[in-house]
Amino acid sequence: MKNNKGITLLEVIVSIVMLGITIVSTIQVMATNNRVVIKNERNINSIQEVESIMEIFSSDPSNFLVNLTSIYEINEPSNTVYLYYSSAFIKNNDNSDTSYYLEVIYNKESLGNSNKYTLTINTYYDGVKYIHNNNTTDYNERVIVK
Repeated sequence: MKNNKGITLLEVIVSIVMLGITIVSTIQVMATNNRVVIKNERNINSIQEVESIMEIFSSDPSNFLVNLTSIYEINEPSNTVYLYYSSAFIKNNDNSDTSYYLEVIYNKESLGNSNKYTLTINTYYDGVKYIHNNNTTDYNERVIVK
């Protein structure tokens, strides 16, 4: 008669391997989820920034650069302004070490007695232009004629 009071070394090794596979799979799922959450947060923050800038433009297109300069503390405003952000797309005044930014292009064109104001905003993540709408090369564009 055989004594079955314990477990064999092989059973212990198989259990440890199965536990290891389960732990590694769980960690990979959690890491992927974390990357998705960070990417979504960055996208939401960038969209909110663009909406804020578009609101400034819509409220008074003729004084857009003055208003933008006062809110975003831009030293030398021009028709093309770069606004720099951290990786989560939170405002970052130190533009030396970031590759997340908005390119804000403002244009004023005289049309006889009226003016045409155009604002184009391009979003860059990791220095690469991010296109939210595949039908256009610009992130967002608005034209106001006054």
